[in-house]
Amino acid sequence: MRILTFLVVFICSLHIYCQKTDVVVISNGDEITGELKSMKNNVLKLSTDDMGIISIKWDKVLHVISNHTFQLQIIGGDLIFGSLDSTSLDGYVRVLSNSVWTEVKAEDLVGISRLNQTIIGRIDGNVSVGYSYTKSSDVHSFNGKLNVSYLANRNLTEIGTSAILTNQQDTIYTSNSSFLLSQTRLFDKNWFFTGSYSLQQNTELGIKLRSLISLAYGKHLIKKNDMVLQISTGLASNSEEYYENEQGQIPNDASNLEGLVKIEFQYFSNNEPEFNIHPYVILYPGLTEWGRFRSDLKIDLKFEIIHNLFFTTTFYNQLDTKNEQESKVDYGVITSFGFSF
Repeated sequence: MRILTFLVVFICSLHIYCQKTDVVVISNGDEITGELKSMKNNVLKLSTDDMGIISIKWDKVLHVISNHTFQLQIIGGDLIFGSLDSTSLDGYVRVLSNSVWTEVKAEDLVGISRLNQTIIGRIDGNVSVGYSYTKSSDVHSFNGKLNVSYLANRNLTEIGTSAILTNQQDTIYTSNSSFLLSQTRLFDKNWFFTGSYSLQQNTELGIKLRSLISLAYGKHLIKKNDMVLQISTGLASNSEEYYENEQGQIPNDASNLEGLVKIEFQYFSNNEPEFNIHPYVILYPGLTEWGRFRSDLKIDLKFEIIHNLFFTTTFYNQLDTKNEQESKVDYGVITSFGFSF
């Protein structure tokens, strides 16, 4: 009997906890009740019982009310953790943190992330795939990409994998694939520290397997609702295995230390159609292998078709000045359809 009573109480408590009780007041005076998921790229995501997950432009929001705990990112780089309450001032968010109320201008917020939810609820990500076929040369090309991120207070964990495979007459003759695991610690004033481990393979550049461990310290120079610019510098330890080169020889495995400079920019537009552009470049000047220089450039242009479904065009360029293959550059343009979650 006691066990049955406990189960009933537990289920009732879980139901109450899972109820969607957050309230968003928009500029026309309407109040929408649901579960506040996040606010980023100038868009607030709210999960409702009747309409599913809806997107509301941040500049249309007057008030946000929630008893749950959120991480709020301020333009100046500060992070605030607390629950949200209404204020008499339109366009302000009132935050309760450590029993202290703080009123923040809504236009000064660049991000809101929900924290006290399940592990699955803290995961964001996207997956995309693309395919093309050229009949005249019988060339099939496939590309796929998966990115997953998990935010817990000031720690951001990211996992990403991608592959570009080209097949001609049932023989794969080029492939470019990678895997990345990174951990970022966020600090106030837009500073951050990132440690990462990656695996890469590129037949065009003769790389059978490259393992890269890097540490970098950086800063968001610009961090607004519609624009982000960041730069980071550090060191990378590089170990490589090679394919057979043009002379029919397999170069010896190599390990070296490199410098690292990364510049990353993002621009978001919430006009119809919604799109964002995301270019970045990573430079690797050789330190122990003096004279060698590597770079990795990528530009993503993404258009949203319908909610969470998007079309992406990507340009990539990888350079290695000390490459045993005939080509020192691998580049291309790929297209894909994807889904965000």
